[in-house]
Formats: sequence, structure tokens, C-alpha cells
Amino acid sequence: MLIKDFIKIIHQLAPPDLAAEWDNPGLQVGSLKGEVRRVGLCLDATVETVASARANGCDLLLTHHPLIFHPLKNMITD
Repeated sequence: MLIKDFIKIIHQLAPPDLAAEWDNPGLQVGSLKGEVRRVGLCLDATVETVASARANGCDLLLTHHPLIFHPLKNMITD
């Protein structure tokens, strides 16, 4: 299944228009064209939950709290 199709299912269960105006629902990191076979579920994306999802072969980590909540100031990748 593609991530975009998985998100359609999630949006049927939890429509984004019901989110509070300050919330940040939806895909935050990755590609809608990515394939997903196994999903991890957690409250927050932390180093530990991301590592656990990776160790368990998850292609997607579904969180209750958004990873990007406040506007980003920068993203340095070096």
C-alpha cells in the first residue's frame, strides 16, 4: 500500500478538518509515494520510538503528537 492510500484511511477515521487550528495533522516527513507494509504506533516520535519502529521493520511511524508542531527555524543536514 502507498503511504498516500494509508493516509486516506486514517483521514476517514480522523478527519483533518476536526483537528484544532493549532494542530499539525498529516504526513510530516517522507513521501506520499512511499510504500508501507508495517506501521508502528506511538504517542511521540522520540529517538527511542523511531529506533524501535526501525528495529521492528516498520515503514511508517504513526504518532498521536506531531513531530513538527511549531514552525521550523532551520534544518541543517551536515
